[in-house]
Amino acid sequence: MINPFEKTEYQSGIDLIVKSGSKPSKYSATSAVNHIEKALKIRDIDFEMCAFRLITAEEEAATAIFLAMKHKEYTNSDKLKHRDHIYKNSVIPFLEAISRVFNKEIRSEMKPRLEFDEKDGVIKLSVIRIISGEACRVKAIPPLNFTIGVGNDKLHYEKELQELVSLKNKKFISEYLKERANIRNLLLYAGPTGLGSIPTLENETIINRINQIYLLLSIYLMIDQNIEKQLFVQDCLNAFLEIMGKIKK
Repeated sequence: MINPFEKTEYQSGIDLIVKSGSKPSKYSATSAVNHIEKALKIRDIDFEMCAFRLITAEEEAATAIFLAMKHKEYTNSDKLKHRDHIYKNSVIPFLEAISRVFNKEIRSEMKPRLEFDEKDGVIKLSVIRIISGEACRVKAIPPLNFTIGVGNDKLHYEKELQELVSLKNKKFISEYLKERANIRNLLLYAGPTGLGSIPTLENETIINRINQIYLLLSIYLMIDQNIEKQLFVQDCLNAFLEIMGKIKK
């Protein structure tokens, strides 16, 4: 019987190399992997706790990113609240907003993908850009050391995030982010209308959440494994803190 939750070769590789990350961020990253594995073990007997562990795994992966940026001393990283549930649950929506910008603004035949790159016994993540097939390959080292703008303007991603929030039938970004962070509590505690419960948890929903967590872990590694402060990381950090109301544009 085929296991729909069997890890890909790439995900198994991520599991291995997060253990060699910097302290304390590697502990959060490793915890994320641990929560995924435990969530899958109880998937058939407790939908609510399976979902809760996957939410916790996402938060731990986001925490790893925050701690890695603090460790590398990115400008304004001290303003990240790595224990705040709203901050941790805001990373995936923020990445979705970035994705919308790429889809709308970036017009290129370059197709980026992540690959493992072993050098001197150390396995690191590299971004490989394929141009017009396998004939031409461009490797980015470090992988996120670039900047993106439209015209002369830097990107802030707030407009794209507002578009996503509107699709969720919410008026304000802050309202949506607070609601997203509160889902974990709805699973744990009884409310005015009764017990928190999930009637079913589709395989596709679980797989999508796991893929999102591994995306966060990949970003963590691309930050943690490189000594240099990377331009795109700094740009995104500033934009994230603008949306969270911690710095001005």
